[in-house]
Amino acid sequence: MIAALSGFGCFRVDVDPRTNEVNDSNDNLYFFLDGNLGITKEHLVFSHKHHIRNNIFKREIEIKDIRDFKWRPYNKEEHEVFGEEIRYLTSGLFWRLWMEVGYFWLPGGRDTEMECVITLRDGTECYFYFRGIAINRDIMKHIKEHITKTV
Repeated sequence: MIAALSGFGCFRVDVDPRTNEVNDSNDNLYFFLDGNLGITKEHLVFSHKHHIRNNIFKREIEIKDIRDFKWRPYNKEEHEVFGEEIRYLTSGLFWRLWMEVGYFWLPGGRDTEMECVITLRDGTECYFYFRGIAINRDIMKHIKEHITKTV
């Protein structure tokens, strides 16, 4: 994998880890985990830092499936909240593997943060939040160039 960004990924949950059931009726459930975002030759890869049974949250997106890829400065205090119907799962502490939290409980999102929005061809959006320091902007630029060339 080419150099990766370290930050937080936010993806729609396909399988609810609390029940191990397919999440086909609740499109509003997202997971939010810290990890890395990088690219291989054909995939955009989010690898989380937590050991999760069955790797249900390993997320690889084929580059050809990406419709739009953009990043922008991000301030959590000024950001539009997706709406109250959106629910987030984040890794719990100690005895609780998963906690469902509100938007403002999520980590990250200070005034020096960046938000990467990845829109897939089917309209699904994925998000990645990272520190807006110079080295990260260079990595982001490299990832975007690679995706643009590949698509």
